[in-house]
Amino acid sequence: MARRNITYGDAPPADTAVDQPALAATLVIGGVFLLGLQDALVKLASSEISLWHFQFFRAGFNLIFLTVFVRVFLGGRIAPPRHLWAVALRSFLMCGAMITFFSGVPFLSLAEIAAGLYLFPLFVVVLSRVVLGERVGPRRVAAVVIGFSGTLLVLKPGAEAFTPFALLPMGAGFLYACTILTTRKLCR
Repeated sequence: MARRNITYGDAPPADTAVDQPALAATLVIGGVFLLGLQDALVKLASSEISLWHFQFFRAGFNLIFLTVFVRVFLGGRIAPPRHLWAVALRSFLMCGAMITFFSGVPFLSLAEIAAGLYLFPLFVVVLSRVVLGERVGPRRVAAVVIGFSGTLLVLKPGAEAFTPFALLPMGAGFLYACTILTTRKLCR
């Protein structure tokens, strides 16, 4: 397969302008597998290094792996982003989500962290309506209300057990929702 020289700002080749659901699904499954593997390594490394050191090394490994994977396995089939600023914004939002999420780890239980983070569907629905002007159907509203009720049961806001640290994973959920909407609207 011949390599293409593509520079930032050029239109992508015709074959990359269409959606590739099989490739996308394969990449998502591979990414989720690697994420789960890395999270499992936390148990092995947690007694040796701090959480922040682990995150630093994980990010470095991910950059190296991604660079090698794109170059070796995908070759020229993935065009560079049309709007580098949009990809940078999405990356900034994701970094913010990870920092706020992991900042709450020392202070909260796993259930509290997960409940706060899993507010992101609520944020996605609200922001997609408010920011993107999309119609939100009754099934989505019902699903979000049920999910949000579960979050409230776990976090118990207003109870004595509630601490301001519970806002950290909620902030991570908000930033993650912003990442999803940025991907949908600006990074297709």
